[in-house]
Amino acid sequence: MSTQGLAFTGKFHVQNQTWTAVDSYTQEHVHPPTTPYHQVLLDTLRNSRDKGLPDIATAPVVAKMYALQCKAKNVKHALEFGTLGGYTSIWLAALNPELQVTSLEINEHHKAVAQQNVEHAGVADRVAIRLGPALDLLPQLAKDIESGAKPRLGFVYIDADKENNWNYMDRVIPLCEPGCCYLRG
Repeated sequence: MSTQGLAFTGKFHVQNQTWTAVDSYTQEHVHPPTTPYHQVLLDTLRNSRDKGLPDIATAPVVAKMYALQCKAKNVKHALEFGTLGGYTSIWLAALNPELQVTSLEINEHHKAVAQQNVEHAGVADRVAIRLGPALDLLPQLAKDIESGAKPRLGFVYIDADKENNWNYMDRVIPLCEPGCCYLRG
């Protein structure tokens, strides 16, 4: 079963049959079942679904593209706004063994499920999930970066709280290394 086969079966909302077919085809060719972490990523989607998380995880081909961008730029520290079940964080960490991921999540249940998923994936030592409103969490992250406890950001993925997207950008730009990649979901 492909990752898309899980994500788009009867228990999930199919937004567009053509897009779903293209995603399934692409996923089967860029991340076949023989690929490392394939089963872990399926388990992440299943666990998130079974624990009642909404079906809004980053599409697998998009999450892999983000992970490959981090690999191409040799990113050492990525920041994610909106952890949900940890799917994107797992992709980033799985394809980049030297990468630290800091993920900000406001929902306690989502954080708990994500923590289970990153532990199951074996990347919990490199994925730090912080609980609370992102604007409240960013000052501590800034201190961690300025003190050298964490590297500067090389990748930022904003996929939560759309109303504050520009506030997040204003606060993270000073924390980034030159050439940092910013993406909004």
